[in-house]
Amino acid sequence: MPGMSVRTLLVTGGAGSLGREIVDILIRAGHKVRVMDISESGLAAMTYPESQFTRIYGDVRSYIRTYHAMRGCDVVIHCAAMKNLEITEGDVSEMIMTNTIGTDNVAKAATDLGVNCAILISTDKAVSPTSAYGASKLLAEREWHCKSLQTNRTRFVVFRSGNFKQSAGNVLEVWQRQKDHGETPTITDPDMERYFIDTRKAAEIVCGIPGWAKNGDIVIPKMPLIRILDLLQEQHPGTSYRLIGSRQGEKRSERLMTDDEQVVTETEEFMVIS
Repeated sequence: MPGMSVRTLLVTGGAGSLGREIVDILIRAGHKVRVMDISESGLAAMTYPESQFTRIYGDVRSYIRTYHAMRGCDVVIHCAAMKNLEITEGDVSEMIMTNTIGTDNVAKAATDLGVNCAILISTDKAVSPTSAYGASKLLAEREWHCKSLQTNRTRFVVFRSGNFKQSAGNVLEVWQRQKDHGETPTITDPDMERYFIDTRKAAEIVCGIPGWAKNGDIVIPKMPLIRILDLLQEQHPGTSYRLIGSRQGEKRSERLMTDDEQVVTETEEFMVIS
């Protein structure tokens, strides 16, 4: 949104990897940003001018907290979610509280308050999901789609991405930690493929969405599909690895769209499904 008039935005889960990049871009562009998160340390680590930046300790599981955090905002960017596959598969009921009920709370608050634009951060794992996490993000997308049909006052837009290279706990970070401890890097399946995008690049696309997207749009960044073994060799050339097998719910290869979805707009950086 650089160059546009000053806006007030709420970023849920804004202390996370993508959220921090989004907040940084928005602050630098002169906007006023509220960050709502349940990470006390993450919120405390974010230091921006008080005239532009507000920390809100709160959980999207609470509609009342979400509603009050969003009051007076022009845009909400919903990043908050449980994402770790081992944790989400092992505690599905807790994940549902955050990823499904929490998303419904954000969507309802955006509708009730007449927010101009509501952006959901989704994932390629929502396409034909095989994991509970993927299924929860599919439900989140359906919630956004449902709300887009019910109102023209708020534009509900989905940003469906692959893996963020700089996200906490991703495979690149795990390999580096293993190497630092003198351990052999682990691989679930050498032929497994994943889409990867630079976190800052993803944040830049997200921050531009309120300036052009239509109600009901799904925005998909253009990303390379990388074989996991190739990614390991790129980061640690010539290294050996230990095969540990796929985890429950993991696919060998992800997809960006379903068979019935069609691209209606395309740029050098992203595709749009309407």
